[in-house]
Amino acid sequence: MSAALQGVKRGAKHLLYRSGALSLVARSRDHVRVLMYHGVSSRSLAPEVFEQQVRYLAKHFDFYWASEIPDLLARVPRLSRPAIVLTFDDGLRNNVVNVVPVLQRYGAKATFYVVSDLLDGESMIWNHEILCRLALLDPAGLRELSLDFSSAPNAKWRLLQRFVEGLKDRPDSDRQALLQRLRDRDAAPAYTDWMLEEYRIMSGDELKALPPLVEIGSHTRTHPILDTVSDEIAQREIVGSRERLETILGRKVRTFCYPNGRFSEQATEIAKRAYDLAVTVEQGYVRKGDPLHRLKRVLPGTSMQELMFYLYRPPRIHAA
Repeated sequence: MSAALQGVKRGAKHLLYRSGALSLVARSRDHVRVLMYHGVSSRSLAPEVFEQQVRYLAKHFDFYWASEIPDLLARVPRLSRPAIVLTFDDGLRNNVVNVVPVLQRYGAKATFYVVSDLLDGESMIWNHEILCRLALLDPAGLRELSLDFSSAPNAKWRLLQRFVEGLKDRPDSDRQALLQRLRDRDAAPAYTDWMLEEYRIMSGDELKALPPLVEIGSHTRTHPILDTVSDEIAQREIVGSRERLETILGRKVRTFCYPNGRFSEQATEIAKRAYDLAVTVEQGYVRKGDPLHRLKRVLPGTSMQELMFYLYRPPRIHAA
């Protein structure tokens, strides 16, 4: 998309937001909006913007957990106010620090989708760990891995992100081999403060201490890309995560989130047997008759203008 077109779209969002026109449309009660968040931090969605979003939502919507979606669909459009479901993928520690206090201030329910086998308080999801470990390497270290960004040193982070994104299409064995090679090279990398703030997963103790407003859902055991692994691995990841979380929490885990929004037919069948519903990263509203194990969500954006625009009209794209 050209810079000019992007500017026009930003201007349109701002105009619609300032006019209040979107607010009227967003109050429709014939569907359910499920917002898809990840991190809330200084480098992703600023905490103050997140609070602004929740403050607005609390005025115009009623908050529900993901597990309540089937009941909501049975009741639309008879709801007294439109329904909103806040979901947070990955179980990041910055959700504990920056999200939970806001939820408590506004009485907002939310569903956290947690990667069950990374709850030691030090772990990152594999793609984040690879990205951060590569970013810490000097040019010689990168060349040992056949990566050379010397011609564009100022674009190193962006190029590393592109490289790691490409790993998601590779066999799982390739990803694991690279990760192990990086771990063998440095058992205790000196992650920067912002890397830890952005990517570290919460601990098991932090998970258990979450307030009643927060519902826990499963996001697999280790965050594999489910359409690149065998059916046996998919079974262990999808079902094993639920079992592990239920053991930690002492209560049922009823909903699931596909890592990176990707799944195979078999993964969906496994999810159907193990959970009441599953959410994807496909953009859109949830309506009566939608498949419960392939539910759409809406991006919240990184500003109030974007949130309002997407509440009215979700972009027809897939989230990373």
